[in-house]
Amino acid sequence: GVTTAQVVADEQAKSPTTPAVDPNAPAAAPAEATVVTEPASTDTTQAPSGGGRSFLAGRAASQETPPGADPVPTSEPATTASPTTTIPPTPLNQWGVNVYDPKFAELYQTETQLAAELTPTAEQTPEAEVTLKGEDGTVYKLGPVAVDGRAVKGATASLGQDGKWTVNPSFKAGVDNIDAFNAIAAKCYAGDPTCPDQGGGKGQLGIVLDGVVLSAPTINTPSFDADSIQISGSFTKDEAESLSVALRYGSLPIQLEPQQAETISATLGQGALEAGIIAGLIGVLIVLSYLMLYYRLLGLVTAVSLSLSASMLWVIMSNLQATVTLAGVVGIVASIGISLDSSIVFYESLKEDVRNGSSLRSSADKSFTSAYSTIVKADMASLIGAGVLYWLSIGPVRGFAFYLGVATLLDLFTAYFFLRPAVVVFARSKFGEYPKRFGIPVDDLEGYSDGRIAVAASKKVAVPAGKDLS
Repeated sequence: GVTTAQVVADEQAKSPTTPAVDPNAPAAAPAEATVVTEPASTDTTQAPSGGGRSFLAGRAASQETPPGADPVPTSEPATTASPTTTIPPTPLNQWGVNVYDPKFAELYQTETQLAAELTPTAEQTPEAEVTLKGEDGTVYKLGPVAVDGRAVKGATASLGQDGKWTVNPSFKAGVDNIDAFNAIAAKCYAGDPTCPDQGGGKGQLGIVLDGVVLSAPTINTPSFDADSIQISGSFTKDEAESLSVALRYGSLPIQLEPQQAETISATLGQGALEAGIIAGLIGVLIVLSYLMLYYRLLGLVTAVSLSLSASMLWVIMSNLQATVTLAGVVGIVASIGISLDSSIVFYESLKEDVRNGSSLRSSADKSFTSAYSTIVKADMASLIGAGVLYWLSIGPVRGFAFYLGVATLLDLFTAYFFLRPAVVVFARSKFGEYPKRFGIPVDDLEGYSDGRIAVAASKKVAVPAGKDLS
């Protein structure tokens, strides 16, 4: 079927290419322009219901003039022809519809009026007659609900013997189920006034979900078995599966009422993410500034170590195509605190060894061995927590756990392969002669004068017997 709106739209699309009418050509007399006798049946003039309006236009036009009919030729020139001998061709389009027929105009006005008078949702009660639209834009006038979705036991989509997709619903047994369906099917098959015919004496049943007509099949049998019903037509695979799902599950059995509505701007999430990143960067800069004031060169080593960890984290995120979320930013900031703790544990162990009399050069490597054991234990606690969160949680919490776990693993990597070698290199360079540049105060250290190593306090000197050391 086709709606009058579709026919009008098609004619409007073709109007720029339609040849203009010759004003000099004689016009046919209105009484003689129509040479086809109207059919005797009155079913085309009856106001249809159940979605038959789209079929009425095509049926009325096809009864007036066959699409392949040729106009009656005239034997005299057009300039002298009598209006009674010239019969212009009926202007049929691809649908076989005469758009200049007054009945078509009346039908178009009826459909337009019905479309403007769709039944509001609040008035779509099971007992009321309603006017609804279909998924294709067709307007249907429907009677009261005969069978609801609770009567349907199931529905499947399958290919029929003719290779076309069909929908196969099945009904539950009982008076309110298959018996109720057969009762309305018998009325539609017989063209009962409650289900008027749409041609051939057979009516249609509308399948409605959430105020939309999904399908309006014609009833071809007065009675059905509960498990042998088939809806056929020009279905595609997706259309058949969609209709079967709608029949199988239907709408929610409860009426939902909105309790709260809030409009969120599309830029709100982006703004929150940017604010989180800026806050994290400011916090990191403040902490690094403090470390560089307190540990001097060691604070600079920590800053470079964090930069390397961030670079490797970015590479991992890019390869995994992970999305940066606000929860992920929180996890990264938390992991930065863990990395700073690792550096502080190492530096404090180094300072303690130097205070005990060891040289800075020898303490750099030795103190890392004991400090790294503590770093591993602390990071393992963070990894266990991140793993449990990622395994048991969903959504943003998993993003937090993911970034926390990855950044913690990178902390273990950079601490061993960068932090330790960098501190050892600095300690064995000329900077190692100035412990103060490592944030180690020399006032309480023996063997240091003016910040430079004078003599190792722990070194033993052999004195010959009978000699005084002066």
